[in-house]
Amino acid sequence: MFKVMLVDDDLPVLEYFEKAVPWESLGLQLAGVYDSSKEALEAAMISMPDILITDIGMPELDGLELVKQLKTKAAQLKVLIVSCHNEFAYAQQALKYNVHEYLLKETIHADSISEVLRSLVQELETQNAIFQQTERLKQFENQHRSVIKKKLLRDLLYAPLWDEQDWMRQCRQQGVVLGHDSIIPVLCRVDRYSDIIRELRLTDETYEFAIDNIASEFLMDSGSGVFLPLDSTTAVLFFPASSSLHINDFDRVKDQLRGVQAAITHHLKSSTSYLIGGKINHSQLRSGLTEMLAERNRHFYDKDGMIRSFNKEPYATEDLFIYYAEAEQEFKRYLVNDNNAELKEVLQKWTAFIIHKRYHPSTVKEWLLKLMLDILIKLRTLKHYNSSYAEEVIHQKILQMDSIYHLEDWLLNYMEQITFPMDLSSVQNSIIVKAQNYVANHMEEKISMETVAGHLHLNPSYFSRIYKQGTGEGFIKYVTRVKMKEACRLLDNTNKTIEDISDQLGYENKSYFNKCFKNVLQISPIEYRGQK
Repeated sequence: MFKVMLVDDDLPVLEYFEKAVPWESLGLQLAGVYDSSKEALEAAMISMPDILITDIGMPELDGLELVKQLKTKAAQLKVLIVSCHNEFAYAQQALKYNVHEYLLKETIHADSISEVLRSLVQELETQNAIFQQTERLKQFENQHRSVIKKKLLRDLLYAPLWDEQDWMRQCRQQGVVLGHDSIIPVLCRVDRYSDIIRELRLTDETYEFAIDNIASEFLMDSGSGVFLPLDSTTAVLFFPASSSLHINDFDRVKDQLRGVQAAITHHLKSSTSYLIGGKINHSQLRSGLTEMLAERNRHFYDKDGMIRSFNKEPYATEDLFIYYAEAEQEFKRYLVNDNNAELKEVLQKWTAFIIHKRYHPSTVKEWLLKLMLDILIKLRTLKHYNSSYAEEVIHQKILQMDSIYHLEDWLLNYMEQITFPMDLSSVQNSIIVKAQNYVANHMEEKISMETVAGHLHLNPSYFSRIYKQGTGEGFIKYVTRVKMKEACRLLDNTNKTIEDISDQLGYENKSYFNKCFKNVLQISPIEYRGQK
């Protein structure tokens, strides 16, 4: 059960909460009830609650100061303020301390409190589950087996002087037993990787370790097959081929892959797709696998979770760009008229056309990138629309899409954003401009939503909504993007260390700066500087 602390100098209110709220049925334990905020603070320092319910106006120490002090010790503390104060200033300060709910005493009843508490319990349960999963993944990171397997695969593919017998011996030493003379290679792709990694909030390295451990554990239990990670989005599996003519190797391997797929989905909420190669012997490992990897973009037209045999179905030789003018005209017509329903139909129509024709993936991405950039220019001209998506960001997003279906979903979401109501009032436009000017003039500081909202004398929630509505991008995301652009400039044009650049841009934690940089540019600051 999660612990709750109740603080209010109004004894009848305390008694009402104690009796009216079904604590146990909500999965909660009423660990402390205090009519003195000072006593509550002392008790919390000894045993911190999971949820704090407090009034604001109390002698000795008001509720907001109590929240502030407890949050410095336990940032994850869930806070519910129940107050008779209806002034905006109190609510604004409560938001500053990341209070989850602010309710007025005159409007509350047991059902409304229970509903809020039920929601907080769900958040706590989710946090606990994520924490436990993260701890398990950290343990995976400490295991070197995955690193060794990755090196073995890279040696097979890229070592200048590859010796089959020596490589097989190294495999056996590391417990990677390929077994039979004939092997069936399989390519594994993590579907929609960019979305998955963002939702799970994991590093590429952590995800790579996790998927290797999950897949390898399943294969070990099933008694057949090995899993070798190549990078965070791609892996290779080897299965021994059967010597019996009565056994269908494809069906047997496919059944194994379904098991691997189910295990990864269960533990990592990730979809994976597989291309099953033909039977090869040990001496053909390098050439056969190299050929498959060179054609890994064959996955582009596969739906998520596809398991099929590897083949080289030819791509269309017809020039996709002969249809460009027609497509551009259709998209622009519906975008300018803000007709999202028709826009979705047009996008689905052209996606279906591309799938039917099967153009080369690089051609499709080039065609769609040009289309999106031309549409963006048109919107800026006709509607004075200022997209938060820089051209290089759109380019990056489209290139990282791993399938036509992933690309279609992203494009639909992107178009819905850029067709959001654009007739900003002068007041709204002024807010956005002032906020962006503040960022430009305070690059060396830690810039938060609350800080800028306070500078503009606005409620943070209202400011967030206005900014997102006017630009299509969250304010914090904008701040990060601008700071990373400045970081690139400093990396390109100065000899400052990454730590110095991190400090100069207001990041107290170098690791967090590195994470933000990689999220925006897909490479680390060190790798970026190394490209010069």
